[in-house]
Amino acid sequence: MAKKTIGHILDPRTGRPLKFDGSVSVWHESALVADILSTALYVMGPEEGFAWAQARGLSVCYLLESHGKVKVKATRAFNERFAYTTLSAISEASRSARLRS
Repeated sequence: MAKKTIGHILDPRTGRPLKFDGSVSVWHESALVADILSTALYVMGPEEGFAWAQARGLSVCYLLESHGKVKVKATRAFNERFAYTTLSAISEASRSARLRS
């Protein structure tokens, strides 16, 4: 018997484990809401879920495998929320490195 990995999230439409092989991250001020949304968006899949999240202004990021690489697909709200933080961290690290030189 061949080994087969089965996920713990079931598709309520079929009752079977999902075939989507990626991940979904959701930012929300409520951890409970973020958890619920991430599971629902995972079930919807990257195409339908991304469109649904984008239309509602949710901060969502899908990580997808594409030709052996990770593809990041983030909503506008996610990019707006985290781009400044990421750029600030990079800028600060760069400034600190220059000061140590």
